[in-house]
Amino acid sequence: MFGDYIKKCSFIAGTAALMLASMGAQANLVTNGDFETGSLAGWGQSGVGNNFVSGSFDGYTPFGNFAMYMGCVGNLCGNTQTISTTAGASYLFEFDYGSDGARPNEFIANFGGATVFHTLNDTTNTRPGFTHESFLVTASSSSTVIEFLGRNDPAYQALDNVSVTLANQVPEPGALSLLGLGLAGLGATRRRKQ
Repeated sequence: MFGDYIKKCSFIAGTAALMLASMGAQANLVTNGDFETGSLAGWGQSGVGNNFVSGSFDGYTPFGNFAMYMGCVGNLCGNTQTISTTAGASYLFEFDYGSDGARPNEFIANFGGATVFHTLNDTTNTRPGFTHESFLVTASSSSTVIEFLGRNDPAYQALDNVSVTLANQVPEPGALSLLGLGLAGLGATRRRKQ
């Protein structure tokens, strides 16, 4: 009888641990979002331009060893990646963007074809650092294209730490009530057996 009690307590503790673990950090859906491979592996090019991965360059200092630099002159160019998503699910779309403030310049971030960030002729010089941008977005299909486009005629735009993670979902009150009822049922069953 005592062994059954231990088993039930272990089951309850294990269930609670799994619930808490599922609310923790989510995996990044972007391949090579920090560019630490030293290349554009996992990314496709959009437009014609001189996009490359490097360490410190043009006054920028990346977070790790590398960042992506977009050297598009006279037109927008950039990089894209298709990620697996769930239609209707919310995601956190984040990246670090750098600009030297020289004009003309433009930088666009798209998620699933929708523009979530756009700056035109930004005069802010972020060098040697970056500006962190973060957006809560909703996927409309099972695959989503993320795209970064830039133009900086006299110099380069910089990009680092691109990530898309499933937004932490707050448990529904109904789910918590159901868990409470289940625990109460286990307690009642235990009392009946005694």
